[in-house]
Amino acid sequence: MIDLAAFYREAVAALIGAVEALGQREGLYRAPQTLLKSARRRCLNQLRLFALILRRLIFLMALSVELAPVAPREGRNYFDAEDTASRPRWRGLRLVPSVSGAFPELLRSLPGVFSPGPADAAPVIERWGQLFYALHHRERRARRLARTLQRWQAAGEGRPAVRPLEGVHRLTPRLGLIAGAVTARLDMALGVWPDTG
Repeated sequence: MIDLAAFYREAVAALIGAVEALGQREGLYRAPQTLLKSARRRCLNQLRLFALILRRLIFLMALSVELAPVAPREGRNYFDAEDTASRPRWRGLRLVPSVSGAFPELLRSLPGVFSPGPADAAPVIERWGQLFYALHHRERRARRLARTLQRWQAAGEGRPAVRPLEGVHRLTPRLGLIAGAVTARLDMALGVWPDTG
């Protein structure tokens, strides 16, 4: 397989630059309390697209990770209360979406209801921070995803589908080129996966 280390470095540098530029442009580094609704919507759309590119990049990195065979673990026959105690977890950027149920009707917004004024900036700043955190720990996430992909292949799961990205025309030329290249390389890397279609 082709060594993609230079491609990964360039892609990560472009993503970091784009996320930093978004924070500078919208003033997220100052941690404002509120944002204009249009700015909030624009930021969330850009961050969503950056997160999708990062997920695909981590997926591509996971496909190129060489894994050692899993060593068998020793079984336990004792009960420890700490094992079942709930611990707070920081969810962060998820690599594999969870299965969700039907959306509750009481949480749907009423049509025609408009709330004037600026919007809360906390969700935007939190997502911005999570994206930086995921960029920083991308190798660890790739190794963890590689184990999951190894289990999926052993179980005979179908080949994951990679759709073309939407909204790439809104990106800078450098990041748009990298987004297209990540998608193309991911499609080529998944060519060895047995297709069930």
